[in-house]
Formats: sequence, structure tokens, C-alpha cells
Amino acid sequence: MYKFVIIGCGTAGSLHAAQTATLGKLEAVCDIKPEKAQALGEKHDARAYRSIEDLLSGTPDADIVCVCTPAGLHAEHIIKSLQAGRNVISESPLCLTKAAAWQMIETEKFCGRRLVPYEAYHSYRLPAGLETKITAAHSFELICHDRADEQEDGNSWQLQRFPGGGRLYTSFCREIDLLVKLFGLPAIVKGSTGGQISPSATENNGEAEMQMANGSKGRLAWATGGAERKSQLRIFDEKGGITSIDLPGNRLQHGDIYPGMLRDFHEKKSTAPLLLRAAATAEAIEKIYKGILPENHD
Repeated sequence: MYKFVIIGCGTAGSLHAAQTATLGKLEAVCDIKPEKAQALGEKHDARAYRSIEDLLSGTPDADIVCVCTPAGLHAEHIIKSLQAGRNVISESPLCLTKAAAWQMIETEKFCGRRLVPYEAYHSYRLPAGLETKITAAHSFELICHDRADEQEDGNSWQLQRFPGGGRLYTSFCREIDLLVKLFGLPAIVKGSTGGQISPSATENNGEAEMQMANGSKGRLAWATGGAERKSQLRIFDEKGGITSIDLPGNRLQHGDIYPGMLRDFHEKKSTAPLLLRAAATAEAIEKIYKGILPENHD
């Protein structure tokens, strides 16, 4: 039975806690807000810590650290956990930049531990053979909508450029992951964003025209503040045919993911393909923002 600890006691941390407490033993939780750590710890009979250093030193027999903090803090928290000799499950997205992703990948190798990007298990059920049919002649349109944030007063980290990164990281990284899986990385990006109240705040909406590395072209548009979370990817072939994929309604849920992920842990299945995919998603979002917000990405 695996022994878990969780860093970050927000919504994602609570979801991971429910799974780890059912499939293993949740030993401890950590959050910079003591009241949040205390509440989640009491709910699952786990010790509560305020700092990651105290958590790691106080739980030497823990097997897996679940990192559920904002994406901009993932690199620091994951690297510290790996260096402390722990295996790590990272919430999505893996990080904000290509450089941070590769730093974590190299740390995993050096420390002889395992880093599993949780987002890579959020698979979509796609039409049979679709991945092998995509060519440069295909084009796409990805339209993403999300609900309004619970905290609209600006205090939520999701609303801040750091550590949230932007809406494509906090709300739509799994849709971008699918786009990269089918079309590869973007090569050329032009677009704009809207709804920012300050340079340090995230955008409420945006759009981008992209040319992908394989030659395909497409349009990405996203917006938040709607009544529901609903996205759609439309793929156009050279003959005028259209394939529509509704997102994220057909995605695996937490209860379906954890058993398979832990089985892979037990069987020591290679994490390399999953990490490379997660790194590519972070790189793709970074490229999109560099194309539409160059002043923030010098």
C-alpha cells in the first residue's frame, strides 16, 4: 500500500486526497495557508504542515508526493521532492516553460526517482485511427470555454500571471495537450488577448492563428466567464470533411485514472513518454503566449 503526501490543499489537492485515502494511506498534507492544510488533514486523518521542507523531513517513509500547487510553483516543489528521494505525481500542467520541464526531467534521472504527470492520464476517446490520418493538409479550429472563477476579487492565483501563468495553463491545458498530440508544436503564432485588468493579471479571453510544425494551420480561441465548461475541436480535411470532438466531456475522471496510474507505478512502467508529452504541452502554451504577448516573454 502506497503512502502519500500532498502539497497544495486547494481543489486539486482535495480531489487527490480523496483518491489517495481510498487506494493507499494519506499521511500528510501541506499548504502555505495553515487553515486549508488543517481542514484537509482532519478530513483524512493526516498530519498538516505549512512548508514543503517540514513536510518532506517529517514524512521520511512516504512513497509518493502529489504536487497540487499552482503550475508556476511546480518546478520548485517537484525538484525538492525528487531530491528528497520521493516519487512524484504532478497535477496539470507540468509547468509553465520548456526550460522548467527539462530541468525536472533531468532531476528525475539524476535522483533515480519517478515523476508522473497526472495530465498525461487524462486521455480522450478519439475516432479510430484519427492520429495517423492527420497531415499538413488538415486544418483545425479549437474553441474553449470555461466557467467564471469562484474568486473574482483578484485574490485567486488563477487570476494572476504568476503563479497561474494564464488561462491556457489554468483552464485549457488539456485541450492544448490534445492539439499537440494530433498536430505537434506550433511554429508560428499570431493573435491577441482581452480582459486583463493589469499586466500581472491573466487574460479572460484570447485568440490565435497558428501554423503547426507539420504545416497544418488552425485557429484557437478561448474565453472564461460562461455558465459551463465546454470546448470543441473541429478538424477539416482536404476534401471538406469535418471531424468534431467535444471536450472535455469524454475525458477520464479521477476515479478512473488513479488505479491505472498506481498500477504503472507498481510495474515500474517508463515515465519517459508521458513526461515528454507533458513537456511538449508546456512548450506549446509557452510558444502561444510568446506569439501573442511578446512583451511578457522576453
